[in-house]
Amino acid sequence: MTIQTYALIDNLPPPVTSGSGIQSFTDAMTGEVWIAKNGVYGGAWRKARDVVHFHTYRAAAYNLPTASAVIVFDTPWHDTWGFSAGSNYQFTAWIPGFYRVFSYLEVSVAAAGTYIQMNLMQNNATNWSSDNYFTSRASGGLCARTQALMYLSIGDLVNLHAYQPQGYPCIVSGSPPPCHLEVSYLGTG
Repeated sequence: MTIQTYALIDNLPPPVTSGSGIQSFTDAMTGEVWIAKNGVYGGAWRKARDVVHFHTYRAAAYNLPTASAVIVFDTPWHDTWGFSAGSNYQFTAWIPGFYRVFSYLEVSVAAAGTYIQMNLMQNNATNWSSDNYFTSRASGGLCARTQALMYLSIGDLVNLHAYQPQGYPCIVSGSPPPCHLEVSYLGTG
């Protein structure tokens, strides 16, 4: 019987000790993508698939708009690497590849037949999501979720657009986990 052993990767660049952005390195032997950032894990290199996970949520309740608009998430839950884009905590890709994106909204509706529509968007232009139309049977709570497998380039922005076009009061519940956005890097494909 042979025991499998693993050697340390000896071709990684030295730890990142200056600068402010995320740096990436692709191992020529395996194709594995590694990332490092000054001030995160002491600048040491980590496999992107293991550490690129982003999670933000909406803490404050607000009325869902009647026309498609970006849902503003106001609190980072897990953003070790600084992927959030500005004060609305959207996700910005720093490395190219495939990402699993998921979002969930919980709203309080005033009337039966109220519906909401939500879409995961890339650069506020390309709609990637599925399962994005949800209707209530009665007043009360309505839960909606959407997900997508997205290919993102460096600098691409991911956000959630949602609306309730009928004009009924539709209040997005605050605090986690009812309203959140999750993004995880899967690899280059």
